Amino acid sequence: MTVKPIPAALLGDSITLFVPESWGWTAQEISNVRVVRSSEVTDHAALNAMDVSELTVYYDCTNSYPADVRFSAGMLLEHDGTRYELIRTEEFAAETLHHIRITARKI
Repeated sequence: MTVKPIPAALLGDSITLFVPESWGWTAQEISNVRVVRSSEVTDHAALNAMDVSELTVYYDCTNSYPADVRFSAGMLLEHDGTRYELIRTEEFAAETLHHIRITARKI
């Protein structure tokens, strides 16, 4: 079974991926992705409620750039000036890998 790429009209966002190295972090620009933000706070009644907003990023293996990116939990990403920690990655494949869904929580 062949799965079509995510339509280019839906891939208008970009993120910066921070990959951990032994000496710090390396920044890598990722473009042509779909970013969906959800906003949430913990314990609305608490005096010091925490913002635990999440991003869901859809990376298309055909149309997103660069093509050779590896995502794993613990990496950081930045979108619109806000940093998030990757907490989950899911790969979707038929005959070949066609897209990756990344979930990241605001830090």
